[in-house]
Amino acid sequence: MRQKRYAVETHGLATSSRSRLRTAPRYPRFGVLVAAAGIALVGCGDADRGAETIPSQSFFEPQAEYALVVDSARVLARSHMARGDLAGVSVAVGRDGELVWAEGFGWANVSTEELADPNTQYRIGSISKPLTSTAAALLVERGALDLDLPIRTYIPEYPEKRWDFSTRQALGHIAGIREYGMLDALRTESCVTGQDKVAQVAEDSLEFEPGTDYQYANQGYNLVAAVIEAVAEEPFLDFIDREVLVPLGLEHTSGDFGGETLQNMAVPYDYGSFRTLRQSQDMDMSCHVSAGGFVSTPSDLVTFAHSMLNADLLEEETIQELWTPLQLADGEPTEYALGWSVGSTRLGDDQRGTASIGHGGRVTGGRASLIILPETGTVVAVTTNMTSGNADRLARGVAALFRPSGVHALNEPTGS
Repeated sequence: MRQKRYAVETHGLATSSRSRLRTAPRYPRFGVLVAAAGIALVGCGDADRGAETIPSQSFFEPQAEYALVVDSARVLARSHMARGDLAGVSVAVGRDGELVWAEGFGWANVSTEELADPNTQYRIGSISKPLTSTAAALLVERGALDLDLPIRTYIPEYPEKRWDFSTRQALGHIAGIREYGMLDALRTESCVTGQDKVAQVAEDSLEFEPGTDYQYANQGYNLVAAVIEAVAEEPFLDFIDREVLVPLGLEHTSGDFGGETLQNMAVPYDYGSFRTLRQSQDMDMSCHVSAGGFVSTPSDLVTFAHSMLNADLLEEETIQELWTPLQLADGEPTEYALGWSVGSTRLGDDQRGTASIGHGGRVTGGRASLIILPETGTVVAVTTNMTSGNADRLARGVAALFRPSGVHALNEPTGS
């Protein structure tokens, strides 16, 4: 048997309209450079220099028990931004179904000096997959979709291949479908219907017999979206909006189609030559929205994660199925379930690792991380408007600070 190809993106895996501005400098730390291709922006670099001057905005003060740990998390977020020359970052933390902290750091738009805040929307990349698997699970609960039937049962326009595979196998990346790169996403035209999504992979041969190997494949989620459209008899985004986003109150989560201006959308950035900060290429993700084309906020992602922990939308039995890693034909687990990475995360000095569920996201002009720690009911979400930003590292650092032992230690009275 071939060596397994584990290429999963790592997981760390109602507010006032008045924001609170903290430590706002007069000018951003990015200087302006007039380049041949237009106006670009240059980061200053050098470790933590200027970290304390990075502005931030929040919509509410944390409860007293979290005040000290939030102060520590703010220092960590600013340090992470300074070391990575990041434009904007937003963070949210939930505990036991409540949002305990949400804050934006830096800039949603460097050129206009528009600051990031908790409602700033970012590209979340593959964190779109848990949203898609949730939509599929709703149809399963209603008896309309069987995850184990051949996928051609629902999308007969998908050409017959050497082997059949199921929707479950596509959701779990064990169907043998090829992976696409970012250039493929940039080259594809708009997709209007499920048939358009099927056409993206219709001519590809399967790379291995389904169920015998693991290969992370975004294209599989294009087919899952087509299945959802066929079963629900309506466009994928219409179904997921009405059945998932609206019921959960995810008001800042939507598809990213490129060229459309969302009111709270952060400008996506990456670095060009000579570490020149530049606006990322516009992308129409309509063909890949189910795999990586949603935009959202950390607060919305925390709310979504709470709905899974509390079984607000799906039944507990269904959630456990979504969070159970698939096994290959030889019995080896893949550490990937149905739209979710499942494993353990090392937090701080914890050498054993803490059981965690979540997903990472990486797309041009955005990185994101969502970590769920079921044992403590803690959720951490981080987003950034930079291709190069390591959201996962910051999310793990914040999660370590918010461990119950950490919160308790910071609140412990010190002796005289």
